[in-house]
Amino acid sequence: MSNDNQNFINSDANHLSAAKIAESYTSDQIKQLLKDAPVPPTQSLQAAIVTNYRAKLEDALKIQSEKTIVQSPNEENTILQAPEEFIGPENLIDVKISEAIDALDEIDDHDEFEDISAVFEEEDEDIDSNTDTESKEEEAEQIEEIDESDVVDLNAREFLEIIPIDKDRMKIDCKLPIFAVSHIGIPKNPDAKSVNQDYTCVTDSIAIVCDGVGSGQKSDEIAKEFADRIADKSNQLASVSSVGEGLIELNSVLTEINQELKSIASNDEVAYEGSGSTLAGIVRLKDGRKMVFTLGDSEVLKISNSGEIQSLTNPLKDTIFGIVLTSIGIRDISDIMDLDLSSFINKLKQNFKSIDSTLEDQAFLDVLAQNLQSRFFNTLRKFLRNEDTFRAGRQVIAKGALGDVQVDQTNLVILKQEQSDHLLAVTDGLTDQMTYQQISEVFLYGGIKSLINKFKEEYPKITQLKFVKELMESESIVDLEVNVDLKKLLKTINKIINPKKLFRGINIEKAAQIDQIIKEGGTHELLIESIANMQNDRLGIDGYKRPKADNITITTL
Repeated sequence: MSNDNQNFINSDANHLSAAKIAESYTSDQIKQLLKDAPVPPTQSLQAAIVTNYRAKLEDALKIQSEKTIVQSPNEENTILQAPEEFIGPENLIDVKISEAIDALDEIDDHDEFEDISAVFEEEDEDIDSNTDTESKEEEAEQIEEIDESDVVDLNAREFLEIIPIDKDRMKIDCKLPIFAVSHIGIPKNPDAKSVNQDYTCVTDSIAIVCDGVGSGQKSDEIAKEFADRIADKSNQLASVSSVGEGLIELNSVLTEINQELKSIASNDEVAYEGSGSTLAGIVRLKDGRKMVFTLGDSEVLKISNSGEIQSLTNPLKDTIFGIVLTSIGIRDISDIMDLDLSSFINKLKQNFKSIDSTLEDQAFLDVLAQNLQSRFFNTLRKFLRNEDTFRAGRQVIAKGALGDVQVDQTNLVILKQEQSDHLLAVTDGLTDQMTYQQISEVFLYGGIKSLINKFKEEYPKITQLKFVKELMESESIVDLEVNVDLKKLLKTINKIINPKKLFRGINIEKAAQIDQIIKEGGTHELLIESIANMQNDRLGIDGYKRPKADNITITTL
């Protein structure tokens, strides 16, 4: 690699996101950095490494074009340094995954793990000795009453009757159509005490979901404080009008709150060691649009009544995988979330076409590592040994409370929410159980059943529709013995319950009622199916992933 390439890789700007570059540098400074950045030969592998840096500079200029950043005169000729609290990729890999690498070295390549993430969460078993609130103790006692055999024998609905939704982990103060659930899920170790580290806070102007880091003794507390303090800033966040402005305002708010949390943690560093929280947020802007943002592996999903589903942000960007892939020049990583190891390596082959794609997977990785000469990629290789380590690597989070809280430009979106859209802020307790398409199907299934139960007496015609009888007799979506077009059925039911009338259109109040019922039914069904998957009741069924015991929180707007 040339000296020029090495110089830019070690530069302060290269360790910053586009949003942070836009905030920290003037337009002239960014243009100068672009001018100084080397442009290697088109087909060289080194080109992939520098491409991302140049792209970030170009994105930063776009952000600045949306909002003029006011700077004092003495800033004009000063290149700002990266903030001290910022952890660049080099330090991040040293700090965040050294323990994960050590744990992976102990994994036999042929071992099967029911929950590989437990390798990184060995401190969980000690959490009972440090919980200090009465509600946690009561919850833990309730969990202890169910031994491992009981968990297996109970179906998901019975399990939820014994251990209901955790209302202490939900703060709801909202009049608009919403529905939220937070549940401890299936304990990783049924014989040990456990706590729900998820938390959600919802007001008329903001919805926040946080997922406490599993290994942190105080992560449940951090998740709550993080969410509540962000909610207190909702009016400030609601005033933004563009993505560029939103990134600057949001990252300023998160930095301020993070410093407050760090101050709290500094009073008892031992207790707070390893603690942190992810974040998924939805802000109702003053112009009626929604601003969506995430940190870590929590997500915001958009599900329409037509069955379409979309993850609005890119949670993989905030993992070790995301950071390493970005560092070697792969900008678009949104389509590798559900890939298996072989498909992932094929994706790498598509990005590095100068290497013989007919090579066996591991041989290809050897050549790629040799050409890149990147210790970042060498770190990534440790997670590419088999499916277990591959899954584990994608779960090593690099951003969150008490760490790096700068939201990447790919993880903030402003959109108009249509009447038929549902926005779901979720923890990975949901997305680790099902594929996106299955999440959509389960949501519609639950929403339709709730609508029929609510309106079947007032509108008996809906019970006579094709497949409704089979739908209502089924215990879950996997019990349906007929192929039902759920989106078409929902559309037909909607027309019967709330038909358009000449000159008046639909009944707005009835539409809001229908919307609320769909949200409640769909969200609750997602919780049930997630629990069922954790109980190994969905093994081998299309649309369900390998079970992972976890807390689960879903807030639907």
